[in-house]
Amino acid sequence: MTPLPTLSFGVFPFKIQCLTPMHLRPFVTSTLRGAWGTPFQRMARLTRKQKHEGCVLCPQYPYGVFFEPAPPPQSKRLAHYSAIPRSYVLNASALLENNLQPADTFSSDVAPIRHAVRHLPYFICLSRSLENAGLGGQQQDGYERHELATVKGYRTLYV
Repeated sequence: MTPLPTLSFGVFPFKIQCLTPMHLRPFVTSTLRGAWGTPFQRMARLTRKQKHEGCVLCPQYPYGVFFEPAPPPQSKRLAHYSAIPRSYVLNASALLENNLQPADTFSSDVAPIRHAVRHLPYFICLSRSLENAGLGGQQQDGYERHELATVKGYRTLYV
């Protein structure tokens, strides 16, 4: 019998502090995924194309790993799929109140899986860049500003 491959993952809580009043939608994880995904794509785009279809480097660079994962080319079982599940999980803390005030905080756990663990510094870097762009639905005119207060790292687990 063939042994199962090793599965590695980590859990990294991102604590975000509001600098201005902020209104977050009930599903804050989709807000965070979109907030991270757009600048990730801009940072990683090697061509002027909107999509990364046909790009041989896409599976290797961070945007491809997190947001457009593709099956490995040598995989026979996954060959008929154009995409596979994302290699990370976001778990935002339950918000008791969607209208946050300055100094309020909320958390989101980023749990990269397998090879995505090594790309975690990109999430941290992009979180810092989002501090200037704002977060949520009212980003214009300096609204909804925040800062990344802390990122804690738990030991990467191997199962």
